[in-house]
Amino acid sequence: MNVILFGATGMVGQGVLRECLLDPGVERVLAVGRSATGKSDPKLRELVLPDLTDYSAVAGEVAGYDACFFCLGVTSAGMSEADYRRVTVDIAVMAARTLVDKSPQILAPLVPVLGALFPRHVTTSERVGLAMLAVARHGHAKPILENVDIDALGAAARP
Repeated sequence: MNVILFGATGMVGQGVLRECLLDPGVERVLAVGRSATGKSDPKLRELVLPDLTDYSAVAGEVAGYDACFFCLGVTSAGMSEADYRRVTVDIAVMAARTLVDKSPQILAPLVPVLGALFPRHVTTSERVGLAMLAVARHGHAKPILENVDIDALGAAARP
């Protein structure tokens, strides 16, 4: 499986990246973000972009991927509605449009607000990564997963 990961330097994205790199079934990981991860791995390639709403110059580089894990997100505390929308909606929409055009077969578990939900149910970012990989491989009966579901999927993948 070849994975695109948005937000690999954030709280959730770091755990997802770790699990992708550890998983023998993941052949390539393209980390897309505003800053580099600082990680070095033969599977990892990074795409650092100053503007995550504009993929025109790099659209060809996102072709041929099987799954997209979108882990970008922020808390709304102290942000204007416009700034919050830009990060949580606009970036996701622009990324999705590019991915659908270049990799129409891609699966995209979308988790932009997961970090804000952690206090309601304690899980780890590693379990989130394991759960995302499980859903990308096998699907899931529910279209929207609660943190309890994510935690159970992650725990089942690596008890």
